[in-house]
Amino acid sequence: MSWLTKGFYLRGGGVEVKKIGPGKAVLRVVLAVLLLYLLMAAGLLFFKNRLVLYPSRDIESNIGRIGWEFEDVWLEGAGGNKFNCWYLPAPEGAPTVLLLHGNSGNLELMIGRIIMWHKLGYGILGVDYEGFGHSEGRATLEAAVADAEVAFDFLVARGVPPERILIHGFSLGGGVAAQLAWAKRAHHGPVVLEGTFTSLLDTGRIKFPFLRPMLPLVLGGTYDTLATLKKITPSFILFLHSPDDEIVPFELGLKNFEAYDGGPKAFVTLEGAHMDFMSNQGTYSRSLEAVFGRGGGTKNWPFYSRSDGGGGGDDDAPEPPADPPPGSSADHPPGPSADPRDSGGDPAPAAGSVAGTGTGAAAD
Repeated sequence: MSWLTKGFYLRGGGVEVKKIGPGKAVLRVVLAVLLLYLLMAAGLLFFKNRLVLYPSRDIESNIGRIGWEFEDVWLEGAGGNKFNCWYLPAPEGAPTVLLLHGNSGNLELMIGRIIMWHKLGYGILGVDYEGFGHSEGRATLEAAVADAEVAFDFLVARGVPPERILIHGFSLGGGVAAQLAWAKRAHHGPVVLEGTFTSLLDTGRIKFPFLRPMLPLVLGGTYDTLATLKKITPSFILFLHSPDDEIVPFELGLKNFEAYDGGPKAFVTLEGAHMDFMSNQGTYSRSLEAVFGRGGGTKNWPFYSRSDGGGGGDDDAPEPPADPPPGSSADHPPGPSADPRDSGGDPAPAAGSVAGTGTGAAAD
């Protein structure tokens, strides 16, 4: 550490060593730490997308292998790259789910959710952001949001009323969904946030505690779901989360639920790890059916009154294309809970319990 207390001066052909005072030594330490901080922050900022996004180009199966007919749609992103979507048009009169996946893998990981929504009688447009799956380009946080907006516009162009588009985001896709709801805030359709963080900064602080000092510079204001929830007013928001989530802590999902006061909402407790929320498909399906109804036309669909021209009673519900998975009967919906954190003294509610406020928060 002699460089802290000695100065080096060139004189002629030699080097003269001169000691410096303690004040200058401290200043050198501060400047060195600051320089190191800035260099590391600049590196993290440059590699931010690689730090957060883990796309896969490998797709071994798609919903066509299930035997269902679907449209393999290619849309042009804001930067000119083409991105891939799987589209199953809705039965007549039913809503369409715009499905947004997380930060890793690709749309193949969403096949279980596609099957679930389809069997409940909904149309689906699943989006593979740029850089994911077969989509062109490079995966970036900005491209994911821009692609979601293009996909939304595609559905409207295909004749789907904006208020009949249900935006469902999983994990990082929940952050995309919140931003999409703000960008398309005039549409007033419902939103589903599943395993979603409050912000990338909060998640980064939990996952990378050793980088805490520089994370605000890198991730501050990025995908701030909590702040966005305080601005949007969709017709309904369903929050899904599991106490066993090891990637996005359960507490962050609760904070999102508590922060939103723009309209009716519900919180459903799932079970299993972050990538295993659908391990109990009966619970998952019953929860969706209890809140939204089959085909969006039952009395539980809180987003479209009969006076608006949409479904308002069971007679309006279109028949789903296939029987729902075992255990998804509407005769046994999940029971309501007074608070999503309280279920008979347990630290978290039982899987499948529904808590919420406003129309459609729980099944009758």
